[in-house]
Amino acid sequence: MYLSTAAKVTFSLLIIVISYLAFAPAPVQIQINHFDKVNHLAAFASLALVGRFAFTLAPWQLTLWLLGYGALIEGIQAFIPNRFASGFDLLADLIGIGLGLLVYTILAPWLNAALARLGSH
Repeated sequence: MYLSTAAKVTFSLLIIVISYLAFAPAPVQIQINHFDKVNHLAAFASLALVGRFAFTLAPWQLTLWLLGYGALIEGIQAFIPNRFASGFDLLADLIGIGLGLLVYTILAPWLNAALARLGSH
């Protein structure tokens, strides 16, 4: 119960911060910065991990919702000065989602067991 509530609050904060970072006008870049793909990967891995704890969606459902959010970001960025839509960003989002789901698969049993032990005391 507490984990789900904390995860929902964290997920909401992540959406707010990621949306701000995605929609704020970017400074002009002289060279292509591939670090941007790492940012996408980290953001969507975080969303997928926290989203699995927050919601009772199946992994494929969460993946579709997060890809939709990523596509929305890319679509809006096409209209923001010094930003542009990129299929590679969406690919980085998808890889991040997969990574977040993998980390959830590893962490969830351990975390649920730890919470069960705390609840039994």
